[in-house]
Amino acid sequence: MWTGALQPGYRPTNVTPEMPFVFTAVVEMEPHGNGTNYIATVMHSNAEGKAKHAAMGFEHGWGKALDQLVALAKTM
Repeated sequence: MWTGALQPGYRPTNVTPEMPFVFTAVVEMEPHGNGTNYIATVMHSNAEGKAKHAAMGFEHGWGKALDQLVALAKTM
């Protein structure tokens, strides 16, 4: 789990001019049959921050990072 800032319940804090959007990311991995169940959850402080983050293209980056992780795991 990582974040820019937290408030109670691991929810992201309010945005400020210095932080136009904040989020909390939780990555969970657990065994599933012969593979691994991977769940990535991102919580934004508000809908506007979510839209700004999405406009930056992070969703595609998460998929690419997961593909790279899978490729690495197959070499182990």
